[in-house]
Parts: sequence; C-alpha cells; structure tokens
Amino acid sequence: MRMALMQPYFFPYPGHFELISQVDLWVVFDTAQYIRRGWMNRNRIMKLGGGWQYINVPVQRADRSTLTKEMALVPGQEWKTKLVRQLEAYRELAPNFDNAAELVKSCLGVDDEARLSPLNVKLLSRVCAALEIPFEPIFLSETTADPGPCASPGERVLQIAAAMGASTYLNPAGGAHLLDKDAFATNGIRLEIQSFDPLIYETGSLSLIPNLSVIDALMWVPWEKLSNQLVK
Repeated sequence: MRMALMQPYFFPYPGHFELISQVDLWVVFDTAQYIRRGWMNRNRIMKLGGGWQYINVPVQRADRSTLTKEMALVPGQEWKTKLVRQLEAYRELAPNFDNAAELVKSCLGVDDEARLSPLNVKLLSRVCAALEIPFEPIFLSETTADPGPCASPGERVLQIAAAMGASTYLNPAGGAHLLDKDAFATNGIRLEIQSFDPLIYETGSLSLIPNLSVIDALMWVPWEKLSNQLVK
C-alpha cells in the first residue's frame, strides 16, 4: 500500500494533487502542531499587473501549541465573498474561467465548518472530483496510529506509516531531509520522494508564476489536460 501523510492545505499547488494521485492511502496529519504563516489558511494566485496575491481563510487567534485539528475559523462569510471577487478579475482573460469559478463557488458552498482542517479536506475532495483523481482521506486523529511527539519529525512519520500498514511512503522533496531512508527500509517500508516539475501553461498577457494555487491552473488549463498532466 502506497501512503502519504500531509497536513491539510488551502487550495494547494498542483503538485499536491499529483501526490494524491500516486497513493492508495491519504492520511490527513491533523494531530501535528499548526504551522503559522504556512499554507493551511492561505495560498496564492496571479495578480493583474504582475506578481501574485494571497487568497486566504481567516482563522482565530490561538497559542503556539494549538494542533491543526483544533484550529478554528473566524465566523462569517466575508472571506468567501472576497475570494470570488479576486477571481472575477480573470473573467475576460482566462479561457477556463467559468468552469473554475463555478468549482470554487461550489467548494465555498459546502456546509459551514467551524474548523480549518475539515474545511480544507472538503475543498481537496471537490477539486479531486473535478480532476477525476480518487481521494478517500483518513484523518489521523480518528485512528490510533499516531505515537505523538518523537525524537524527530521523521521518526514520528515512520511510526505512523508502519502503524497504518504502508509498504511504500511518499513524501514531497521539500521534506526529504527529515526522513531516513534506511530507517524506513529497516521497517520494511520503501521511501519515495516526489519530485514535481512545475506546470508550464499559457497565461495570455500575464507572466506565468509556477506553483501557485491549483485555482490558477484550473482557470487556464482545460481540466482533462490538467488531469492528464497530474495523474502519473
């Protein structure tokens, strides 16, 4: 069984979906400490005139020991209205704008969640469905596989993978330095590091910025083509 363990990100970059397509088991790492100023409550899309801009979902203030599963949203719908308004700037530019905008509105129309983690997983599910990528996530907090804090982050990941019965564990290249390939092998688990080549696609008069939110790619690339690029 091929497995990945990731914290739940907000409309993440396309490489996240390539990773999803490569595994049999996707475990939501919601028992980890919440990472501030990371990618769980914000991401980026292109900005008219050049560069990029943030899209985000507001979260309530919490102390540094707060776990991902505990992070609460700020009540209200204003952030959804702002996000839709940010996308409207591309209506006359992006060839796949209508489909992408409807998908985002559908994502934002999910039942209101009080916490960030289940919201982000619902958003991932909607995007995966649109791209025909199988996605059946399991929240780590709903299992008994997490040993809690260990001597190192890599040791904790290894123990979780072993407890979940993984034969192969996949991880993005950015976190490869945390993992010990030999230690995984000793436990009978093959460690694979995902190397994602940024997607190159036409963006009209705008300059392409790689690895923005998947929303950006959804607006510019036909979905069948995008799915074929991501599903290996």
